Amino acid sequence: MSKETILLIRFSSLGDVALTSGLARYLAEEEKKQVVILTKKIFAPLFKENPFIQEVLEIKKGNVKELLQLSKHIRKKYPHLTILDLHQNLRSFLIKLFTRKSHKSYAKLSVARRLYLLSKGKLKTPKLKLSVPQRYGLAYYSLDNLPPARALRPQFFLHPEEIEEAKKLLTSLNISSPFVAIHPYASYPTKTWPGDYWQKYIALLEQANIPFIILGRSAYSLVNTKNDLTNKSNLRQTLALLKLAKVVVSTDSGPLHLAWGLDKHIITLFGPSDSAWGFFPYGNKVTLIQEAVSCRPCSLHGSINCAYNLQCLKKIKPKKIYQLTKDTFFL
Repeated sequence: MSKETILLIRFSSLGDVALTSGLARYLAEEEKKQVVILTKKIFAPLFKENPFIQEVLEIKKGNVKELLQLSKHIRKKYPHLTILDLHQNLRSFLIKLFTRKSHKSYAKLSVARRLYLLSKGKLKTPKLKLSVPQRYGLAYYSLDNLPPARALRPQFFLHPEEIEEAKKLLTSLNISSPFVAIHPYASYPTKTWPGDYWQKYIALLEQANIPFIILGRSAYSLVNTKNDLTNKSNLRQTLALLKLAKVVVSTDSGPLHLAWGLDKHIITLFGPSDSAWGFFPYGNKVTLIQEAVSCRPCSLHGSINCAYNLQCLKKIKPKKIYQLTKDTFFL
């Protein structure tokens, strides 16, 4: 009899997909399941070199024809299959429909999150205390036997050759180890510092002769520095550079969870987001900085504009983040 297979579906975004890796590892290692991932092609490289994942399936266009073909492949190759839908959208619904396999879905807690938002944190259900990896886990486990948060932390793997290539890139930039990796970008402008804050922070690093690089994807650069690798590294290269860093300083963003899954020392700035959204990283290598302001949380995912002049982030001063970086850097 073939081994039971679990198919985890999460198409986007980077951080959400990255956080499935902890559940994948737990199901393979502790439950002895064969784990398959289904995600968008651009995020599939996250799972390269991962010994706990049997196969990574990709969608490119995501149209009905592609989903039908993919479902046919899944039905044929994995007869003993359970689908864990960690996205719950039309595409994941069609995959479940076309494969005709047993399936379960994770707890999005949409109503609970909106009530928490509208009440400014006064209405909080017990499940909002769970991390997103644990909420994913509820697609398979009951609340009573849900694995602890630490057991579902994300994890990523790199080939030695990828590390060597990253070292060569750093050498070409005259960046010596140890160094700080900085990810200043976010999916919304209200989830990151203004550019002048980042520039002040970087000036402090330069004055202290602390090497650093800037990583991430963005239509514009937030800082002016020769060490700017914005839009110059792919997903695997970014993972390798994060792995080599002594400290990672990041916004509430996908690369934050990559650094967390690489077990790095992290300093992260959280503005409008709240712990109830489930995206706060945890562990003794994580320093999470946030300010208690009355207007927070103000949105579920972030917004273009802020009616309160971004006080939740502007109250976090560059000198404070610099001092934390310096203290961690010289540990």
